[in-house]
Amino acid sequence: MNTIVEKFLNKISLDERISDGIFEIENNNHLDIFQEYLQNMGASEEESIHARNRMVEGRFPERQAYNKNGILVTFPTPEYKKRAIERGTHFEKNPMAGKTKLQFSPAPAPSASPAAAPAPAPAAAPAAAPAPTTVPVPVPAPTTVPVPVPATTSSAYIDKETKEAQEEYVEKILATESITYTINEANKLNFYKKDKNWYSQDGELIGTQFFDESKNTFLIKK
Repeated sequence: MNTIVEKFLNKISLDERISDGIFEIENNNHLDIFQEYLQNMGASEEESIHARNRMVEGRFPERQAYNKNGILVTFPTPEYKKRAIERGTHFEKNPMAGKTKLQFSPAPAPSASPAAAPAPAPAAAPAAAPAPTTVPVPVPAPTTVPVPVPATTSSAYIDKETKEAQEEYVEKILATESITYTINEANKLNFYKKDKNWYSQDGELIGTQFFDESKNTFLIKK
């Protein structure tokens, strides 16, 4: 992997909002952090969204749709994506396509100052040498170095156990409407908690948190 890209992703993984230190390309919260770091490094909002979308474009088409801001969102299952499109909150095609102008070209070089005319020799001293001509030193044009974005994502940044857990619960979601999750499983699937209820990234109710005395732990069930 490109050393610069590796250092960049390692820096993001150290962010306190990524609790386990593993950058997950399917995690929309992690991609929010990726976009934030790009903008903090000087990228415009349009450039950071473009770079973010390139990270995941075409990787999970059956679970991906664009929101109104042109950000490509990855849903837990195709069913979540379908419901979001039916509600009109997400779209198959980027609604911002053609509305923004991304400019990645280097800034133009500044105009060079004209060369100073040679000073005339003094009339009283014809034998004296003429004054030297001033030659301006050319100033190189500043070059914008875009932050490199990997075309593909190395599996080193996706925890194998997390991937297996996601696939397992996708099958559960498709098989039944009543599913019980542990708190750890809900966090790995990128659900979020409000009061005692847990929701998916598109706002759908996943279930209510309760304490299971038989297992001596908190569970989530719809």
